[in-house]
Amino acid sequence: MEKAVLTEDDRLSAIHFLMDESRRLQTVSHQLLELAQLRNDRIALEAQSVPRLFQAVRQTLHNKIADTGIQIDFLCETDELWGDAALLQSLFVNLIDNALKACAAKGKNGRIFVRAARDDGKISVSIRDNGKGMPPEVLRHITEPFYRGEKSRNRKDGGAGLGLAICKQIVELHRAELIFTSSPEEGTLAEVNFTTLS
Repeated sequence: MEKAVLTEDDRLSAIHFLMDESRRLQTVSHQLLELAQLRNDRIALEAQSVPRLFQAVRQTLHNKIADTGIQIDFLCETDELWGDAALLQSLFVNLIDNALKACAAKGKNGRIFVRAARDDGKISVSIRDNGKGMPPEVLRHITEPFYRGEKSRNRKDGGAGLGLAICKQIVELHRAELIFTSSPEEGTLAEVNFTTLS
């Protein structure tokens, strides 16, 4: 039986593939553990500074924002939000990261608006993008674990369809509500409505 002869380029390509797959599986494992922990956890709701949360989110996503050239505007119309700082930061990073991916094809024409506001005794944080949007059949399933509306894109990004499932768990732990509104080519609006003020 003859052994296949691999060129140096073939070897490098195989190594890169194995490293990418290893990183992807590591990400999936981390997300699965996070999801399992969230489902069995309780959190202490404490007063959080919205401007500080937004600053932390911007800092976390700084390199990705700079690379894409997409413009993000943060608007604070309320200064305080009750919840867990680390979980809220993870929630907003995840939602904005999805918006960045949705706007990727638009490059510098991509726009994302992040707004925190108080209305009728409730606080809402909304993330609106002008990206490619989603049809109703995708929108219905996006918070289900392992659901991937676009398998090729998510696999390339190292995802497994767990990000929005984690977002949903974080929102439920805060006794809040997560609502998505979207249409193809018209962008997406993600709204987190908080009812607990203290």
